[in-house]
Amino acid sequence: MRINHLTVFVLSMAAFGILLGIAMGILEKGSYSLFLQTVVSVSPAIPFLLAMRALYTHIKHLDEMKLKIAQDAVLLAVAVVAISALLLGLLELNDVIPPLPIVIFPIALISLWGIIQIVVSKRYA
Repeated sequence: MRINHLTVFVLSMAAFGILLGIAMGILEKGSYSLFLQTVVSVSPAIPFLLAMRALYTHIKHLDEMKLKIAQDAVLLAVAVVAISALLLGLLELNDVIPPLPIVIFPIALISLWGIIQIVVSKRYA
């Protein structure tokens, strides 16, 4: 990832985490109008979209080999997160585990994509 894309991605994900914590804290503490609840609830999506834009721009500028590695990593990450979501959903449905916040799945997908990309790149080296 070129440094400007990496910087935008990291700063955007940090802002996402901070805004998510603030939004959850604000909404837990009191009763607000529906409009304010909606604005506060969706505010973390803005830095997340900026991070995804930086990631898209980075991938768009990759050469063929790196693009192949990125595609393999995305496919494996999506498969792992999809299977995990299915299994966790079934466990929640049967009251084996408590409900989990759905926000963990995009974060898990991005994290796994990065980890799997390192593993896959060693396979092509």
